[in-house]
Amino acid sequence: MPKQAPGQRLFEILEDEIRICLSLLGVTGYHELDKSYIRPARPAVSVHVHSAFPHLNLPRETY
Repeated sequence: MPKQAPGQRLFEILEDEIRICLSLLGVTGYHELDKSYIRPARPAVSVHVHSAFPHLNLPRETY
């Protein structure tokens, strides 16, 4: 197996993940995406002290 540049495998995996996600959306490229692919959703979990960013005092988004 030839030696890869550092990070090359990372981008190969990222490319595969993007291709899979686009396929699941039924498109072949970013150019086919538009606002119709975005829908409002409730948070999966409520904010808690153990959340990723619990102490940020950001305005509440209203989508």
